[in-house]
Amino acid sequence: MRDPRAVPWLPIALCLILIVALFPAGDTTFGAFDQIRPMAQAGAPSPDSAWDVLQADSVLQFFVWRDLVFEGYRLGTVPVWNPYALGGTPLLANSQSGALYPLHVLIGVAGVPTALAISVLAILHLLIWGLGLVRLVRTCGGGPVSELFSMVGGIGMFILSWMSLPSVVTTVAWIPWAIVAVLPAREDEARSPGSIAKRAIAVVGALGMMATAGHLQFFAYGLLAVGIAWLTTVVMTRRMDLAVLGGLIVSAGLAYAMLRPVLEYSQFSHRRGSPTPEGYAAYLGSALRGWDLATLTHPGALGNPRVGWLPISDTAKASEYWPALVRTGANSAEGATAIGVLLVAGLIALLVIRKPRDTAGNPGVVALAVILGVAGLLAWGSPLNAALYFGVPGWSATGSPGRVIALLVMAGAVLGALGLERWVSRSAELTRAQSGGLYAGLAVAALWPVLVVRSGLLQWGGPWPGADSPLNRDGLLDTHVSGLAISSLGTGAVAAIALVVAVTIGQKQRTAGHVALAIAAVATWVPHFAFSPAKGAPLERPPMLAELDGRRVAVENANWELLAAAPAGFPPNTLSGFRVAEIGGYDSLLHRDTVAMLNELNGQDSAPPANGNMMFIKPGADRAKLAAAGVTALIRRDAGGFSVEDVPGPGIADVDGTPVRCAYDLRGVRLQLDNPAPGTLTVRFRPIGPWRLTVAGRDVPVETGGRWFTLAIPANAGEVLLTPVPPFPFGLVLAWAVFGLLAAAVGLWPERSAGPDAAPSDDSIAA
Repeated sequence: MRDPRAVPWLPIALCLILIVALFPAGDTTFGAFDQIRPMAQAGAPSPDSAWDVLQADSVLQFFVWRDLVFEGYRLGTVPVWNPYALGGTPLLANSQSGALYPLHVLIGVAGVPTALAISVLAILHLLIWGLGLVRLVRTCGGGPVSELFSMVGGIGMFILSWMSLPSVVTTVAWIPWAIVAVLPAREDEARSPGSIAKRAIAVVGALGMMATAGHLQFFAYGLLAVGIAWLTTVVMTRRMDLAVLGGLIVSAGLAYAMLRPVLEYSQFSHRRGSPTPEGYAAYLGSALRGWDLATLTHPGALGNPRVGWLPISDTAKASEYWPALVRTGANSAEGATAIGVLLVAGLIALLVIRKPRDTAGNPGVVALAVILGVAGLLAWGSPLNAALYFGVPGWSATGSPGRVIALLVMAGAVLGALGLERWVSRSAELTRAQSGGLYAGLAVAALWPVLVVRSGLLQWGGPWPGADSPLNRDGLLDTHVSGLAISSLGTGAVAAIALVVAVTIGQKQRTAGHVALAIAAVATWVPHFAFSPAKGAPLERPPMLAELDGRRVAVENANWELLAAAPAGFPPNTLSGFRVAEIGGYDSLLHRDTVAMLNELNGQDSAPPANGNMMFIKPGADRAKLAAAGVTALIRRDAGGFSVEDVPGPGIADVDGTPVRCAYDLRGVRLQLDNPAPGTLTVRFRPIGPWRLTVAGRDVPVETGGRWFTLAIPANAGEVLLTPVPPFPFGLVLAWAVFGLLAAAVGLWPERSAGPDAAPSDDSIAA
């Protein structure tokens, strides 16, 4: 039996390779900055890569939100609100800001520059994810081969495609660790007081990190996986692990306390509504299609989203990722099912090479098999989706069900790696029928993209464009699809041949077998790196914005595109990054009253058809209503660059129509009044959430029911302060620090053997 404390040298070596290969150089960081730069800096060159609308969010949302969160902690405040977008909008209650994530708090307090912090956090969580897969393999009884291939299959197309959108990777990275925490311990660990405390802390820590990381949909999928693992353990061991149960109870309370601001704010979402059959049909319409099966074995089988292919205008090409042309909104990252040829073959081996104690005796293997099946049913659509959509409150507001592929990739990588190790280590014991079945399965996996294209699976989920479709004129799309499927087979064939060599000669010539396995791993891993996250230098603040400091602006835009970059200027949230307040904005959670206000200013729907969470100021917006919303400048983009038009009005604050200059940042709003007579002060920030109002050093009640803050002030009021109040006990921020100290103390707890019965049984470890 392998010592569970043995150092996993191969995974550590792979981690070092990842750091060297992926860490941004110079002043660059993760994010599609080169895609957005031409929209925010006049004269900037167009990017070489094709437009990827999902990756644009890395700049428009995540970089800006992280920058604001870090700045809030540098200023010594909990980052409750964002004064720079949408007339003032919650920041902490926007879960994807990750405002309470412990590492974000530490980085903010330490004053680490945002670009560097984004890079370090992305790599760190990639490694946490990869080493979590290794730990999960060990828990399931795997050895060095399965450790290696779990990382090869797991650190691939899916996780790399989402690295630029940090709330996803930050959340997903902790799922394997949370599953490990709820799986049964060895007998000696189950009886040791130190181990009991460690397991309880592991459950709380992993789930707490997931809850604060930012992405509620992936958090929900993580909870689903943890629940399956826990129930599997209880059923198979016929006992309730009190350490795990206690950890789950504490985790539930901690998660609720941290997510409470998000849950309360979501009650006012402009998209909130009861689940309907029509809504469910639209929800299920974003599930994966038959063509997404092609990438299971070859990540590039559907095309690279960064490579241009089909001209759609005089200056733009759609990417060679062709599903985006066939189904509106399809994106490579949301269909990234790839684990590789060998891992799929390993899944087959896990079924073919069976011994009762390998699967039936290991709750981890059984739990992952259930997770894999459930993830597949949810990703491609099934009655299980309906049960969640109509039965779980808030589920109808989540995004594409295809994002559950996070669980599919995790479970597929671990189980496939276990199967590969079983094949390699037991090849001499196999019958001719078993060997023949495994080689046949390997051949099918290697040829899988072509088989998908030729089998009619492309029709699954919707009609295929016929010859009369402009998209498929002269068979253009058919030729493109077939060409990609065939061209993707090269590295898969090399990996398959290397595995065959390792299996056939590895038993007699161990060195040759190890070399063959290394070649197989490299051939499996290399194609995934075509999906490495975009990098670029953060946007530079244009000099023209200097005259707009302290003012609220409106940026006039008309549209946002899915297939090609829109001719937009300063897309929503760009100005937030430059600390210029705008009335528009882009958020994952929008207050319905804010949306109604913007629609009133525009006289139409403020959102472009391509994105319901992006709020524009459209051409023709009412100038008087813009002025009443505190706007004093309108920015337009034309062929010559940017122009600024003054909008006469009272600005952000006034007393009975007389403008008042105010200072504002993440800490709140400060006004210095010099009013000889009593009057009415209007401060044009959205009064969402609890606020504290101080006039001349005295707290006074503040009403938050209207569109703006309005209050009667006495003569010579002097200093007026408006401060957002964290909608939770402030001690919760310190809870993580206390938890960390407790975890460190328990980590130093000396282990003591529970006695002669503590020796683990070989039956608990899969060979």
